Amino acid sequence: MRVWPGDKVKLFGDRRVRKVIGKNANRGILYLETASGPPEPVRHDDVILWPWEIEQKGGQQ
Repeated sequence: MRVWPGDKVKLFGDRRVRKVIGKNANRGILYLETASGPPEPVRHDDVILWPWEIEQKGGQQ
C-alpha cells in the first residue's frame, strides 16, 4: 500500500476524509484516527478515494 501515517483517505459511505495512523500492508488493513478510543481498522476495499485522488479533486469535498 502506498499510504503512510498522516495521509488522508475517504471511505465508502463516509462523508468526511479520515486520517491514517497506521497500516498492516500484509493484511490490507488501514488503521484510522477516531475522536476517542482505539484506532478504527478498515479494509483497503472500503477506501473510495486515496490520498493522491483527494489531492487531484482539490481536497475535501
